[in-house]
Amino acid sequence: MYGQVASGGNWKGKPVSVEIAGFQDWFHTKPGEHIVPAIFIPFTQHHGQPEPVSDDDSWADVLLDRCRANERDYGLMFDRLRIAELFHGGPILLDANVWVDGAISEAKEAA
Repeated sequence: MYGQVASGGNWKGKPVSVEIAGFQDWFHTKPGEHIVPAIFIPFTQHHGQPEPVSDDDSWADVLLDRCRANERDYGLMFDRLRIAELFHGGPILLDANVWVDGAISEAKEAA
């Protein structure tokens, strides 16, 4: 996964998908052929969500349409709510180094 971290209000102008080919050129051996693009933003996707234009659409339906469009343009969306959900019940940040060291060790053993 290649992810763009965008902390400013101009995150919509930063899709990582347009940068992947150039980024891979920095490596002598490219790290992977099949890439999942992603974006990490400290906002909610529904920030500034417009109201439905008709009575047939609910706010949730309009939001879902926007989220799907965002995912097409930016890849996996990690907004403020999704990031918080992923950390809920997960390892605490102080244990992150231990987890990373363990994952690297397991990967080396498997190689």
